[in-house]
Amino acid sequence: MTKVKYIVILCLCAFQTSAQFNLEFHVGRGSYSNSELKKYQASLVGRFLVGGKVLESFPAFWYYGVDAKWNLPNSQVGFSVSQGSTGGQVYYADYSGTFREQQLLKYKTFRMLTAARFAFNEGSTSIQIDPRFGLAFATLQINRSISATDGTQPFEFKENSSFKAVNPFFEPTFSLSHRLGPIGINIFVGYQLDLASNIYRESTGRPFIFNGTGLPMNLSGLRTGGSIGFYLGRAKEIDFTPVYIGIGTGLDFGGIGLNVMSMVTEHLGLFGAVGYNLANIGLNGGVRLYASDQSAKWRPYFSAMYGYNAVYIIRDASTFNRTFYGATIGIGVDLKNSRSNFWTFALQVPFRSEDALEYKNYLEDSNIEINRDFLPFTISLGYRIVIAN
Repeated sequence: MTKVKYIVILCLCAFQTSAQFNLEFHVGRGSYSNSELKKYQASLVGRFLVGGKVLESFPAFWYYGVDAKWNLPNSQVGFSVSQGSTGGQVYYADYSGTFREQQLLKYKTFRMLTAARFAFNEGSTSIQIDPRFGLAFATLQINRSISATDGTQPFEFKENSSFKAVNPFFEPTFSLSHRLGPIGINIFVGYQLDLASNIYRESTGRPFIFNGTGLPMNLSGLRTGGSIGFYLGRAKEIDFTPVYIGIGTGLDFGGIGLNVMSMVTEHLGLFGAVGYNLANIGLNGGVRLYASDQSAKWRPYFSAMYGYNAVYIIRDASTFNRTFYGATIGIGVDLKNSRSNFWTFALQVPFRSEDALEYKNYLEDSNIEINRDFLPFTISLGYRIVIAN
């Protein structure tokens, strides 16, 4: 988490520069598909606990978080962090005892904000249309208790298990904002669509098995809410190219994919990437800090990002494929080959999580052979073009 904090600090440093910065605190209400978890509840009642009841089945509930945004002339970029929860409960009772199972679901989401911004009412009111790609980190806590008796002696049993999963998602969002001096008020509506169905697993890598297969995570659903925030700094004219799009391969392209970067100063850019890592959707978001201005032919840079940085691809056993997320830093150079377009090269060092390294032990215990270890570095190659001036 310390590495992630450094990335956030780099982003926040930009508010003192050319782009106007605003910090917002949001509250929203989300609905959650959790289709497979609901089937799991129905299976408990229908197959094992005939006459039992589903007391709760993952209802819509509140979530909250913070947004950091930089306002450019016709766009808005930044990031958003949220956390929320929902849950389910199954109950059964008869003359011999009771059975209760609680499914408590907590999650945190990290989103990259890249909105088109349309201002009116002399600039005090604006509409934002934002695709919002991000990552959702979920923890599913299963608490099971059984109380029974044979008529002579009582019996008590309790079991607690914890499972985790991470899904990339796409959350198209429409927002309406109004500014009152240094204070901004915003309302929004969007829909989160999970781009993958990664399986809930224990820390050892063992999956949550239901009907013979792993139970997948699915937090897709409607997101509505509002926020209040504060504007810091003044809007200034900018004389640098603000938005680029690139295609390439590497961690900063999500595997093989696209990278969109918006410059908040001439030397600092925020980027988001979505791609395919040969097993799943790969997402990454972060910052680039350039050592030279945009007129230079060679532009060395330092990058820091968070997202996909490890993947296991198991041939002929795709259910064991798994993507892991963490922080990555790197150095690179942009080589301009025309007035605004350029090639980009980078050497990147991923900080892989303990879960990513321990998953190898789980695979070996499952009689799956791993032919090679992770390299300590990766290489990125891409080509970028201007999409907004």
